Amino acid sequence: MGENHVLIVMDALKEFSIEPLECFLSNNPFNDSCTITLLGVRPWVNIPINSNTLSNTIWSVDIEELLTKKEEMEGGNNVKYKPLLDLCKRYGVVPQIKWMMGSPLKVVVLERITALNPIIVVFDRYHSIRNVEFYANKCTSIIVVMNEDGGADLIKPHFKETHTASEESTS
Repeated sequence: MGENHVLIVMDALKEFSIEPLECFLSNNPFNDSCTITLLGVRPWVNIPINSNTLSNTIWSVDIEELLTKKEEMEGGNNVKYKPLLDLCKRYGVVPQIKWMMGSPLKVVVLERITALNPIIVVFDRYHSIRNVEFYANKCTSIIVVMNEDGGADLIKPHFKETHTASEESTS
């Protein structure tokens, strides 16, 4: 497993929500000792994309820069990042923000999961359960998916096999 690495996978075509990050931070004891990556994923687009399409989203932000320029937060375009910055400040974390584009999308996500080897992967509610189950079958990470109620469902817990099935039956 990656040394306390947490990957939060979100649909970059949907409006950004702090919900998956907040859910993770409020329910895990090792927030301050882990690396958190917010990964926005979107399918490959064959048509030219307006540069404003990505530049006006959270996926183009350097969060460390925003956290250090707090005085600029009060006005202008940066107000839309305030909930994320407030959450980061409250829990004392600075997540890495990345985005990826490709096709097929589930292969792109699986490649990132494999590369980071996180201990936990959290998916926002926009990912299909079929794709989440695909990831669960291919990786060793704990898999959590956000549900429509704002809670989280554990899809794949991480079990360490400490004894065999034959030892269980004799107990």
